Amino acid sequence: MGQDFIQSLFNNGLSGDHSGDHSRRQTLNVCFSSVQPTAVSKPQLVLWSKEVAELLQIDVDPSESNDLLARTYSGSSGSGYPHAYAMRYGGHQFGHWAGQLGDGRAIILGERIGQDQRRYEVQLKGAGVTPYSRTADGRAVLRSSIREYVASEAMHYLRVPTTRALSLAVTGEDVLRDMFYDGNPALEKGAIVTRVAPSFIRFGNFEIHAAHGELDLLRKLVEFTVTHYYPNVRRSDFEETLQEFFRAVCEQTSRLVVDWMRVGFIHGVLNTDNCSVLGLTIDYGPYGWLDAYDPNFTPNTTDETHRRYRYGAQPDVMGWNLSRFGSALAYLTKDHISLSETLKAYRDETNQALLRMWFSKLGFTDTSHDLQSSARAKDLVEDLKSFFQGTKVDYYLFFRELAKSLEDSLETKVVMGYLRKSFYEDTEENDRHCSVWVDSYRTLIREVYPDCGPMGITQMVSQMNNINPYFIPRNYILQNAYESLLNGDQKPLDEVMQALRSPYQSNGYTDKFYMKTPLEQWGRPGCSKLSCSS
Repeated sequence: MGQDFIQSLFNNGLSGDHSGDHSRRQTLNVCFSSVQPTAVSKPQLVLWSKEVAELLQIDVDPSESNDLLARTYSGSSGSGYPHAYAMRYGGHQFGHWAGQLGDGRAIILGERIGQDQRRYEVQLKGAGVTPYSRTADGRAVLRSSIREYVASEAMHYLRVPTTRALSLAVTGEDVLRDMFYDGNPALEKGAIVTRVAPSFIRFGNFEIHAAHGELDLLRKLVEFTVTHYYPNVRRSDFEETLQEFFRAVCEQTSRLVVDWMRVGFIHGVLNTDNCSVLGLTIDYGPYGWLDAYDPNFTPNTTDETHRRYRYGAQPDVMGWNLSRFGSALAYLTKDHISLSETLKAYRDETNQALLRMWFSKLGFTDTSHDLQSSARAKDLVEDLKSFFQGTKVDYYLFFRELAKSLEDSLETKVVMGYLRKSFYEDTEENDRHCSVWVDSYRTLIREVYPDCGPMGITQMVSQMNNINPYFIPRNYILQNAYESLLNGDQKPLDEVMQALRSPYQSNGYTDKFYMKTPLEQWGRPGCSKLSCSS
């Protein structure tokens, strides 16, 4: 099946290193290196996405062809992969230029034509050493691979732009990892995730060429990306095209980060090499989800001191990352003022979109334009954030219980009866603060919807439940599923996979997980404590 992949647009249209040399080294004046995955001893398929397989027009039944699929999607196909390659890119990591990075453990096998007639790159993560592996082994562990697979699919069903996951295979080989970089390495089960996306191009792909003065390649990469992924921004003049391209990437990135904030997602390691130029969520490492709302929360123990990539900082961090991307593009234009204006527009538009997002979470979607200029509405949002930060309130249960309460009554006492279910700390002060906020919320509803009868409330509730998740694969849920799998029980993982397909609905799959995170799970390794090795 290694022959089933067609050559990617990327390694067909851009310059590469075709030496086949896997040794770790600097690869100048190229966009990629042709490499082959390193075969593993005993691959076995653990997870297979029927939906992604159908998208890629892969008509193979895993129950009948498990061994064949496991070999193919672990990099162990006997026929080889004639179009396989690893990307070269650089990046700013934690605010500092890190030089050449590249796909150190990811190898793109090629492309497949989807049902929608779009081209999709198919990539193995954990497939072995490439020229970009530096001091690493090119492998991944089951712990992190499960997290990547589940998060990719969960974000898709949450309607957040993301790469997808086709398969997860264990390799039959152990991998040595120091989970918290504390001098306690341990052997873990090796695994490989098959990732799928229209393209895996990142901000760092552009940065590496700018950093090395490879301006011809930089221009070719811009033209390639515009031609295949942003054709609507092309103008007759290259510099105009460049400005429109940067504006489009900023807009895509803004929409992405607002969606992250909406669903309470924290990427955990927002380096520029982990930012997709297509506005996709990419590279699921030490990510996390909010339990109690906390803008300063980061799941990444590597970032504990400075919390650069904390939840509340993500819109600004992405703005900084875009400025690095823009700085790379600036080598190709004299009009740096327009690039700066586009960055300012990103910040202004993202702030406005975040405010609209909060209004939508509260059921005011259809009136967001009027609310943008309403001091009362803005105060309501700020008061809610203040309440959230002053206590521990579950970010997911709060909005779902608020919606349930509206279906029952607008009376403060009734609403509070529902909202208390989201409190991690139910104190008199919390009750008082929340009750004051509920009174203001009721007043705004009646101000915005003066004739709001049962039908109007039903519409509000429907809007709220369409954007506020009912199910999130919280870290502790995944950790428990992983531990069960190690003990030979895959049922908990399968239950998570069933639930994530309908994250906004109450049903037999999602109801099981509709609860606050148990307090004993807070601070537990793998649950709220993760590292870049996660």
